[in-house]
Amino acid sequence: MLSKKIGRKGNLLSVWWFLVLAVIGAGMIAGTSIFYASDIDIRVLQSEIITNKVVDCLINNGQVNPSVFSEDFNFFDTCDLNRNLIENSGFFYIKLSISGVNSKNLVFGNRAFEEDCLFASQLNAKAYPLCTQKKISSSYLGEKVNIEMTTGSNYKFVKK
Repeated sequence: MLSKKIGRKGNLLSVWWFLVLAVIGAGMIAGTSIFYASDIDIRVLQSEIITNKVVDCLINNGQVNPSVFSEDFNFFDTCDLNRNLIENSGFFYIKLSISGVNSKNLVFGNRAFEEDCLFASQLNAKAYPLCTQKKISSSYLGEKVNIEMTTGSNYKFVKK
């Protein structure tokens, strides 16, 4: 008689065990589905990261890096950026205007972004690149140097 009661409680426990497993599994599936269903737009963050990386390589301790004004200045090697990714992917844009001791204009990446950045800032256009603009004043050999920079990204991570 006692063994019949223990058997029934064991069956009841196994039903609750499978119910708990089902709830946990459903929660994991729902959480994963919600996470992967959303698009992640990181264009502004990418643009700001590129801007900060370029500023860090152009200015050291408040002074413009002397290699910037040399004839054999290699922007990508100095700033540790991937030339192929910036120039050939079509997703990125970097424009530098350096004025002061020696004026220099450098443009890399998708040059159509220069106009597209203006449109994107005036409109709420989701297909246009998002850009970051920064103006920096520094010095080189005691003279004032102004650097205007525009960086843009149109790489939007879309899950397939």
